[in-house]
Amino acid sequence: MAEAAATLEEGMDRLLDFLSANASANKLQVAAFLDREIAPYFDFEYMAQWVAGPAYSGMSDEDRRDLAAWLESDFLSVLAGNLGGYDGQRIRMLSPRRGPRGAVGIKVAILRPGTYPATLEFRMAPSDAGWRVYDVVADGQSAAAFYRVQFQRMAGQMPVVGR
Repeated sequence: MAEAAATLEEGMDRLLDFLSANASANKLQVAAFLDREIAPYFDFEYMAQWVAGPAYSGMSDEDRRDLAAWLESDFLSVLAGNLGGYDGQRIRMLSPRRGPRGAVGIKVAILRPGTYPATLEFRMAPSDAGWRVYDVVADGQSAAAFYRVQFQRMAGQMPVVGR
């Protein structure tokens, strides 16, 4: 769990250093930075497996790659848009917690003067490249769960109750 936390902290430090040094960066510059420096901290293939659920096993390799690429593109675009509100907030990493199937959840408090901290939870799993993020939960909403609903709509599937 300590390795997962160290990996997340390294990525957060890179992101915050960039935002602090490039306060006037436009969306294209932010998007290029995210693609080059932050995307490697994520495992979009693992996210694609979770998003597709049981349908993943019946997908072709090309469809799996396309799904992972779509997730990466959309997730990083949303992240780039949300970073526009960054105004020097500090963060505090909370203790990691063991999750299902060897995963680790790490909450990050975003300290905002004059109000309660906002929290994000980064869900991480081990991969061949080390610990990687496969889901982010903001305001109680899982990005992977959101994308799963989108995938089901695109695939024309109705959600199955109890799964």
